[in-house]
Amino acid sequence: MKKRLVKHYFNMVEIALALAVLAIGLSSILVLFPVGINANKSAIADNNLADIGEYLMGYLRAGCFAEWAKIARDREETIEAGGTPGPLSESDFFFSGQIPTGYNNVSSIGTDAIELSDYEGSTGRITENLYQLSGSQNSGFLYKQMSGDIVDFAAVVRVWREPYSFFALNASNNEYSPVTVNPGTYGDDSVNLYATVLCIEISWPAQAPDAQRERRLFRQEIFNEAFRWAE
Repeated sequence: MKKRLVKHYFNMVEIALALAVLAIGLSSILVLFPVGINANKSAIADNNLADIGEYLMGYLRAGCFAEWAKIARDREETIEAGGTPGPLSESDFFFSGQIPTGYNNVSSIGTDAIELSDYEGSTGRITENLYQLSGSQNSGFLYKQMSGDIVDFAAVVRVWREPYSFFALNASNNEYSPVTVNPGTYGDDSVNLYATVLCIEISWPAQAPDAQRERRLFRQEIFNEAFRWAE
């Protein structure tokens, strides 16, 4: 005698419980997607930040060194001609004189979200990925990394100079005391002639307002290798 098979179907309660478990599992997986996307963006940013900072710092160093070399050469030629070099003026600092002497002087650059399409084919392009922000001279730049027509990474770059500080030995009491030289002064004791402090701030994404961007700061002290001829 054959045993009769009885079919049992899922009721609505069981189906609802199964859907609830499935929904919880899917929602847990979906939560990971934004985390992965943000991690990918951070990795792209970290890879670009060092390159941007190194490139711009090299550009600024080269400009300052060329300026120092010209000043030293001109003063040396004056001495060889039997003359006495006069005090330096603002016109002598044709490169570093364009760099703001403090962060507050460039804080207004790129404070709003930047429309990246405004810089397609712009005359402000410096390299394939680097653009000069309108009216910012040597203080504000826009960096873009593209994949075809898609912007993978865009950042606002601010550049400025800071006072150079050092400790000098006081011959009267044989103690060291801090000395700060103002980068905005011109003359034989100008920081522009001996050393300067270059600062670069990179904030991203450029499409976001300034207050909502992440940022990194690069700072470097550079010294005049032609100083012995500039005396």
